[in-house]
Amino acid sequence: MAREAADPHGLRFELTEGAALLIAQKSEGSMRDAVSALDQVVSAGEPRIDEELVSRVLGIPDREAFFQLVESIVRRDPKRTLTALHQAFEKGIDPMELAQGLAEHLRHLLVLKVDPEASELVPATSEELERLRAQAEGWSEQDLLRLMKIAADLHFPMRDSTQPLVHLEAAVMQMATLEPGETLAQLLERLEALEKRLTGSASGPSSPLGSASSEPPTTRAAGATPTSPVRSAGRSAPPEPGKSQPTMATARATTAVIDDEAPRLDADVERRWQAAVEAINAQKRMLGAFLQESRIVGVTGSELVLAMDALHRSVVDERDNRGMVERVVAETFGTTLSLRCALDAVTPERPRPADLKPLVDRAIAWFEGDLIQPSGEAGRSER
Repeated sequence: MAREAADPHGLRFELTEGAALLIAQKSEGSMRDAVSALDQVVSAGEPRIDEELVSRVLGIPDREAFFQLVESIVRRDPKRTLTALHQAFEKGIDPMELAQGLAEHLRHLLVLKVDPEASELVPATSEELERLRAQAEGWSEQDLLRLMKIAADLHFPMRDSTQPLVHLEAAVMQMATLEPGETLAQLLERLEALEKRLTGSASGPSSPLGSASSEPPTTRAAGATPTSPVRSAGRSAPPEPGKSQPTMATARATTAVIDDEAPRLDADVERRWQAAVEAINAQKRMLGAFLQESRIVGVTGSELVLAMDALHRSVVDERDNRGMVERVVAETFGTTLSLRCALDAVTPERPRPADLKPLVDRAIAWFEGDLIQPSGEAGRSER
């Protein structure tokens, strides 16, 4: 969209939307600077003021150069990325301006990734907004933050260097070869699948990867008291028949094991929790396994309190996992309960290095890697 205007001397000109945005961006919110910039552009004597003219007169880097550069990074094409960088440099864009423009472009991608409708936060035309949204689809929010950090960390090295372009080249190569990040839950799912392939057996939900217990799962009879300090919800002792058991009213989440004298869970609460775990396990096996290895403490007010170790809590407490648990709990309990994950005071005994060595050896063979140890442990490592 273009607008026709006239300066005080009667010269009429046409100002495009993109040109107006560039002038506003250049002035950084200052009306006086914006008027001064517009005067400079009008003095060029062109009847139509577009983005190309504004960029040339005010020395603003070509925005298309950043679209091309980021497009190459999104495609994870190092060769094309390096070419796009030098094409922008050959257009006369200063390396420092390239770095700043790249960081700003990545910021726009992150904003539109978080909220695609937040167009008021991104100074761009409607066409550019669509292109930015399309580019943002190639990355997750976490990966865009990693890219922005790489770009932000360029400022001081480039400022203090006699060859700032070298630092910029290294940074864009790092961006173009950056592997997509994964959440802890995704990594655990991959490791679980890898363990199945290495062992040749499918482990059940009650035996998740990383269990430090040396006791085989098959040796525990149903209803028996486990020897592990952290008791799972799926193996908690049933209430005594014919005796009313009060529901725990307070969230004593630091209690590792509830002894016989401690109040037990109400049978109905435990039954509903078991149904919820089974429903979650049917939808997301890894999450269900982690919940089975956790311990339900009780229901207090509008909260369902679970006790677990730090690793289990980091997975269960993720936004998507927490949302799934709370939805299923609302269905099985018939009321809305918010989930609270507390740490157990007693953590399971760490496995001995000798017990882990077969798993480490298989992982090294599978990934064709090398075992790296601190220098202080090198003399104690097994050759």
